[in-house]
Amino acid sequence: SAGMPFSSSSLCVSFSYFSACLFFFSLRLPSSTNTHICRPNIHHNIIRTGGSSGVSAHNAASGCCVRGNNITANAVAGVETEAAADMLVDGNTIAVNEVAGILCHSGSLGRFTANDVHHNVAAGVETKGEGSAPNMKGNNVHHHAVVGINVHSGAGGVFKANTIVSQSSVGVRVATGANPTFDGNTVDAAACCASGEATEGIVVEECGQGVYCGNKLLS
Repeated sequence: SAGMPFSSSSLCVSFSYFSACLFFFSLRLPSSTNTHICRPNIHHNIIRTGGSSGVSAHNAASGCCVRGNNITANAVAGVETEAAADMLVDGNTIAVNEVAGILCHSGSLGRFTANDVHHNVAAGVETKGEGSAPNMKGNNVHHHAVVGINVHSGAGGVFKANTIVSQSSVGVRVATGANPTFDGNTVDAAACCASGEATEGIVVEECGQGVYCGNKLLS
């Protein structure tokens, strides 16, 4: 279950295209500073039970495409980006991961579109760290034990036209010092709590910032 490193001295030189594979370990994408830059196209695989995150991009890795995969039951996140990593994550099922479905931290970027993010143990999406600013559009984020989308202090990002429903506590939480944009999302507060107890659709903590426009808050 150990992570599988991709570097200029290992598999990334020979393999840049993964299709219809079954992985029982984590995929770690390479840094763009490597001598041989690898931009893998990872699509329609089953990636599960990795000892870390299912797919992770680090150290300004960019140009990667992760599309149409089933990414489940990994020890940290389904998809993790950090340290200015920037990749396209599109049309994946990301579920039942231990920390979060999608984890963006330490100044990472990334484009996340049309993913089905559900039943991850704590949160659907966690964005944290100064300068972390993912672009998330058209994702379905549902059925999480704590929060659908959690934007921590120092983080931002653009969240547009996502459906965020059926969390156990809060649909969206924006922490003190966070500065995201939420535009045209649907957040169903009434469906956020399976027990029927009162819950919130969007919570902006004291001194939290951001732009919020055109969202549908359903009760």
